[in-house]
Amino acid sequence: FAVGLRALALGLRSRQLPELTLGGALVLSGGIGGVLVLLARAGGDSGGEGLIVVATSIMSVGAALLALFTWKVFRPSEAWATALFAGLLGTLVVSAVARVLTGETDPNHPGLFTWAGLLTRIAIFAWASGEALREHAAARRRCAIGLTDPLVANRLLLWGVGLGAALFIWISSAVQLLRHDAEPLWLLTAVLGLTCAGALWLAFFPPEAYRRRFAPALRGA
Repeated sequence: FAVGLRALALGLRSRQLPELTLGGALVLSGGIGGVLVLLARAGGDSGGEGLIVVATSIMSVGAALLALFTWKVFRPSEAWATALFAGLLGTLVVSAVARVLTGETDPNHPGLFTWAGLLTRIAIFAWASGEALREHAAARRRCAIGLTDPLVANRLLLWGVGLGAALFIWISSAVQLLRHDAEPLWLLTAVLGLTCAGALWLAFFPPEAYRRRFAPALRGA
């Protein structure tokens, strides 16, 4: 919430697409959507199914914004990335609408459209994390010849790690759906959630002590 709201506020001031899409993705997917899922699980069968549908729909919008961010920031001129974004967006929209129209609302017995939406969200987070880590590797090579701020390179790493942790949360959700009689993977989800939150916090709100770790590298460059 903190990182997403800050990015969203910056985007509203600057009217720049990356800040708006990044902020919206974090607020909707990891913030509002996640809170609604917790409320639905806590409420049990009493209205839980409908709330799960609302939550996953909100998280799908957040995932779509993350895909848009990844496309425009990392691959704006690549034809394959444009096609990939269009395919991911189309699948999210069709699966969300079809899920409501067909009454596919039971989270414990997912159907085709539930799986389509979940696997699409997994693909989006995998793409976003992969692009960040790829760019981090390139930034490290540029650091060696003084062309990139080492702190920026580290932020790319943290962004990739944070998204990777979120990716594994989605993967654990898929495993949970496959194992209908299994206990919820709360401990794993908690560890991954804290990893994601910590990485994003350091990436966007690095304390001064953390910044100083990169000062010697900057002076050497």
